[in-house]
Amino acid sequence: TIIDKVYTVFDGSWLENLARDTGFVKRLRDFIPLDFLLVMISEFASGNPPDLAGLHRAYFLEYGRISSYSAWYEKLSRPEFARFTKECFLRFNEKMQSELYSSQDKLLNKFDDVLLQDGSTQTLNSCLQNIFPGRFTKNSPDRKSVV
Repeated sequence: TIIDKVYTVFDGSWLENLARDTGFVKRLRDFIPLDFLLVMISEFASGNPPDLAGLHRAYFLEYGRISSYSAWYEKLSRPEFARFTKECFLRFNEKMQSELYSSQDKLLNKFDDVLLQDGSTQTLNSCLQNIFPGRFTKNSPDRKSVV
């Protein structure tokens, strides 16, 4: 699941350092960045994008940490929150891409070479039409038209 991927990509201490570095949190009292990220992802993945009050409720219900709604709203409406979530997204995206590419490499290592075929029709000059016949037998567009 996506939550399992979050645990493999994000380390709690890395997230706490990121939250401090971006200025998103100053003290870790009632707010744990990993817990918040998990709640935010699960709420958005539920199909009903939450509002700030919904995120606040979900965080409280899941982890029992209480903070006032006004403090919650203030924390999530600052530009530092945008920087924090952007950095989280970039890291997650980078890890998922490297995982995808490494699995592709394993699959492609079974082949010595990969050849591609383009099936589009080309129009040939009249002197080349007999040397390179068209792929259609009855009406060959590349044999009929002359450049």
